[in-house]
This record gives sequence, C-alpha cells and structure tokens, in this order.
Amino acid sequence: MWSLVAYVVYRLARGRDCLTVDEVMTKIFYDIWVEEGLAICDSPQELMEILRYLEKLGIIKLEDNTIRIIDHNRLERIAKIVENSPMRTQSKLYDELIRRIENATPITGQI
Repeated sequence: MWSLVAYVVYRLARGRDCLTVDEVMTKIFYDIWVEEGLAICDSPQELMEILRYLEKLGIIKLEDNTIRIIDHNRLERIAKIVENSPMRTQSKLYDELIRRIENATPITGQI
C-alpha cells in the first residue's frame, strides 16, 4: 500500500527535509503494527520497495539510511487524497485504518 506509506512519511516529515529509514521502519513495524494492530507492509523488504517506488516518482531520495524529501507538495497531495478520501465516510474499516495511522503519527510541525 504505497499511498499509506507515503501518508506515514508525510506525517513524520512535517517541518523536516529528511528522515531516517530506521525511523520509518520503527513507526511502521512497531508503532503502527504492534501498538495499533495495523500492518501496512508485510516486511522491511516490502517497505524498501515502496520507498524506492516513491523515489522513482521523484518524491523522495534514498541516501544510505536517509530519506530526503524532494517534493513536499506532491507528498502532501498524496496525503490529502488518503486522509480526505470519500472512503472515510463510506467504509468504517478505511476510516479506522487512517485513524490508527494518525494515532501513531501525531503531527507537530509544518511541511
């Protein structure tokens, strides 16, 4: 679910130009999976494939353990599509999925 990973990266990157891969791994595999009971990636390898896809789209740049945000605007547009999807009102499951991601990734800064 590349769009959900992009949403997590967006929420973590608010007010920042870069994150670490470890930070995203911890957020997805501990805070979201273990604490919130939600699996949006099956494995670290799948997460890395999704991050490489986001890099191919020109949204991020992977440099060793660093994720540099290249296009904040495109990342924000993807995030807005995810969080404002009509599915939030049409599907309790989708709304719960987004709510759990939001619980695990509180926003503190501006993008």
